[in-house]
Amino acid sequence: VYITVLLISIPNSVGTSIYVYENFMPALDALMIIGQVSWQCIHGLPAFIYLALNQSIRNLTLRALRLSK
Repeated sequence: VYITVLLISIPNSVGTSIYVYENFMPALDALMIIGQVSWQCIHGLPAFIYLALNQSIRNLTLRALRLSK
């Protein structure tokens, strides 16, 4: 559970920190790109993390897709 929470909260922390920084200071283009990629990870990555690390969710998903008996 700790690893799952850590992997989900890191992109949240990075993305929100960069967007708060951009509101008060001029940001470099590279920093804005990192913020955008982090924002995309916040919305898409948790599903893959749950599938990879949570066996019960993985088993239910495989059964729903009829890929497992």
